[in-house]
Amino acid sequence: MTAINNYFYETDAGKIMKIRLSQDSHDASPTNPAGPATAPGTVRVGGSRKAYGVHARRLYLSRTLGSSPNTYKKRDTLVIETKTDFDTLINDATIEVGTTTWNITGYQAERIR
Repeated sequence: MTAINNYFYETDAGKIMKIRLSQDSHDASPTNPAGPATAPGTVRVGGSRKAYGVHARRLYLSRTLGSSPNTYKKRDTLVIETKTDFDTLINDATIEVGTTTWNITGYQAERIR
């Protein structure tokens, strides 16, 4: 498990905000926006989406592990740090994270509350 660090996130409105992600999640995002932050606050990654603030856009991923008949699905989420990448990826069926290919099973758009 990697440490949580501060990075930058581009909102749908084009503003740059701080976001706290693991190094692995940050490295897996196709494009990482450069700072400094142009809006106050920190983007929410987890927790209830009913809380106030900016909630990050994310992809839901899955892949099948094991061999028949003992297979199981591994699921994960990936925060996408730029709107351009998100708009491109939601139309794709798979994404390469490191050396592993994941199926994109769903997505959740950015939410501001």
